[in-house]
Order: sequence, then C-alpha cells, then structure tokens
Amino acid sequence: ALIGIGKAYSRDVVNAVGKVLSDKDADIRIRGVKVIAGLNNPQDTAELLRQVSQDNDWRVKEEATKALKDVKMEVQEVNIMDLISNQDEERLIKIGKPAVNFLISALERPSEYSRSGKMDRNIFVAIVLGKIGDKRAVEPIIKAMQDKRIEFKIAVEALIQLKDSHAIEPLVKFRKSSRFDSDSSPDTDKVAEAIIQISGSNPTPF
Repeated sequence: ALIGIGKAYSRDVVNAVGKVLSDKDADIRIRGVKVIAGLNNPQDTAELLRQVSQDNDWRVKEEATKALKDVKMEVQEVNIMDLISNQDEERLIKIGKPAVNFLISALERPSEYSRSGKMDRNIFVAIVLGKIGDKRAVEPIIKAMQDKRIEFKIAVEALIQLKDSHAIEPLVKFRKSSRFDSDSSPDTDKVAEAIIQISGSNPTPF
C-alpha cells in the first residue's frame, strides 16, 4: 500500500500512513516513517513523526527522530523566509541566531521592495541583523555596503551595533575612497563615530 505514494499529499494519504505507523511489524512502521517524511506537507507530517518518535522499537524511534529533525528544519526555513518577506522584525529578532543565515542569504540578493508600503528588503535585513548582534553578519553587511545594495548610513548603524573590530579596516578604506568629497562631509563624521564606538577609541588617523 505504501508503494507509489511518493510525495503525493492529501489528508487521506496522511491518515492511511498514520495507520501504518501503528502496525505491529517494526519494519513496516519504519517504511511508514520514510513515506510520511517525504510528503509535501511538513507541518502535518511533523505531528505524526513526533508521535512515532516515542515508538518502543529503537530502530523506528531513531528513524522518526532523524526525519523529524529534517522536517523541522524545512518548516523553520519556510517560516523565516516568510517573516523576512513580511518584514516581521519583532519575530525575527526573537528567533535570533537561527535566523541569521537566512537573513544573510536575503542580503546577498539584489535589493528590492518586498511589498507595497514596505521598506527596501536589504535595508530591513541589515537593520534586523544589527539588532540580533551576530558577528557572522559583519562581512555580508560590509560587502553589501561596498556593492551599494544597502545605504551607507544603514550599514554603518548595523556595524556599530555588531561591535566587531573586523569592521574597522573596511570602514577606514571606505572612508578614504572617492565616495567622500571632503573631510567634513556627514558620511566622514559617521565613519569616525562608527570606529570610535566599535573600538572604544579612534586608533586610525583620518
């Protein structure tokens, strides 16, 4: 009965496989775990896998636990990408470090407006990364600033929040680039402020 189901999904399929997970034969239950884990509806299949992860047979339990971990990762990925698209800053910050790789991935794409009335996606992502405070975001933010995928001031504010000394040298180089017309420009002052706040002093002469 399990042969040919593949990734097809319906409530009837889930119910049918759910019955298989209660079969007396552990080998059949293992096959059922593999089928349910492959269905294209991670939210529903996760509940069945949670139930069977308490199976009395260690082989079934191990298979279900492994499958549940993969399904949870899939659910999390979908949810985080939706939160980025919807610009749900509060929930992304609450998720924290697990969201960082997804945010960095979004930052590496061309800048765009997610939806009408929303801010530029890359600006939103940089702001959230700064507030989460994970230092993995330093290099991607600097690269996005250099490639002009995010505004200079937004990038600098995020780097100040991240407080990583690795950001100082790129900021100094950026300060010395042709972008700045004079030593008295607001952007020059912003770079100086960033270096002082990140390092606690101004170690590099301008």
